[in-house]
Amino acid sequence: MQYLKYQVIAAALLGLALLFGAAPGWAKEAGAVRGLTVWEGEVTFSRTVEVPPDATLEIRPGTLVRPLTPEAGIRVRGVLRVIGSQASPVRFASPPQWVGIEFAEGPAGSLIEHADFQGATAAVSSSFNAFTLRHSRFSNCRTAVKLLRQSNPRIENCRFENNDLGVDIEMKSAPELVGNRFLGHRQAAVLATHNSAGVVEKNLFKGNLQGVRLLRAVLVQVRGNEFRDNETGIYCEQTRETPVIRDNRFFANKYALVNFSFSSPTVENNLFADNDTAVRNDQLGIPRLLHNHFRGNRVALDNLRRSAPEVRSNLLEANQVAIICDYSSYPRVTNNNFLGNRMGVKLGMNQSAERERLVDSGGLVQATAASRQGPYPRQPQLQSEFDDFVDVRGNWWGADTAQLAAAGAEGNVPIFFDRRDQPRVRLAEPGSASYLIDRVEYAPWLEGPAAGAGLREALPR
Repeated sequence: MQYLKYQVIAAALLGLALLFGAAPGWAKEAGAVRGLTVWEGEVTFSRTVEVPPDATLEIRPGTLVRPLTPEAGIRVRGVLRVIGSQASPVRFASPPQWVGIEFAEGPAGSLIEHADFQGATAAVSSSFNAFTLRHSRFSNCRTAVKLLRQSNPRIENCRFENNDLGVDIEMKSAPELVGNRFLGHRQAAVLATHNSAGVVEKNLFKGNLQGVRLLRAVLVQVRGNEFRDNETGIYCEQTRETPVIRDNRFFANKYALVNFSFSSPTVENNLFADNDTAVRNDQLGIPRLLHNHFRGNRVALDNLRRSAPEVRSNLLEANQVAIICDYSSYPRVTNNNFLGNRMGVKLGMNQSAERERLVDSGGLVQATAASRQGPYPRQPQLQSEFDDFVDVRGNWWGADTAQLAAAGAEGNVPIFFDRRDQPRVRLAEPGSASYLIDRVEYAPWLEGPAAGAGLREALPR
């Protein structure tokens, strides 16, 4: 009878363990993965688990995966199927700086669904692999997903929160990032470099230091996303003629888009609303800005240090300043509608063709351009001599057109700040010569709205 009593108690405890999942004392140590291997309950391991090319590791809903040391990863050369559910996700209860799951060169078909990762060095990394990652959560990782080389996963409907880096895309990797939420990243939510490609589409970027950071030429399409309350929404550096930035919405960012140092993306059909600075072009930033809507920004377009964007067929309304030009920046501005901006065009104290002749910086710019890898497609625009005006002819100025008509072609118009307001400035060096600030050339202007200016298509939701 006493023996039977112990059997009943043991059976009851086993039933409770199965009902509530893994409990302390009921964890099982992971063994070798062969053929089809299934993990469920609570699984622990103290050294790297290998999934060989001819094997499949399946991790079922509600499983608690507990690596016991940071170095105990899961290396996948076969197939991994993490199949959690919304009600019973798979949790990776890893120690700090866990090395994570590594996909090595292997077959397609791996899936991670409804999984929770926290505190990893690289929660998921990949080389030469394609897999699907969806409905999962990554928080407080150094890097959530690291695509090292030629990896093409589809990452959809995941939540990335408070990581250093969200998704790191390198060495010709080309993922699809669709419908994810990137919140509070300390470096960048998405970083793409080294000739990577792919699509970043219909994601939310909120409260990040940088939403998307693009370094050098990358064939990434950034489209249909929302960028809100970021320090910088998108940062392009030396991206040359890439990327395409289309159909996005930018709200209340400090800088919505920065084009720095030989970056010439195509920026088309985006909404920039209530940002501190909507687009900043710095040090030869030469984007094509087509059919965008700039509304309620402190500065819509800030052009510094020989930046020369093409600004065509945009709507700029109710901004504090529509366009700033400084340090020899000469944008090409035509067929736009400027409506109700407090200041239309403002020239900085160093916006001066005469100053350029005094400091002789043209040769330095050409030398810098020549030092870049390969010919720069827009090299002819990097001129060393300029006319002494910023050309904004051929645009419509809405109700402010009456000011232009009253002043005439050479008058001092209140919505423009140029040498008519402050003619000469002296170089900072003691005893140096003064120089003449450029002027804004605005005549002839359009007598009615510019055809086709503003958003060409409705933005996707």
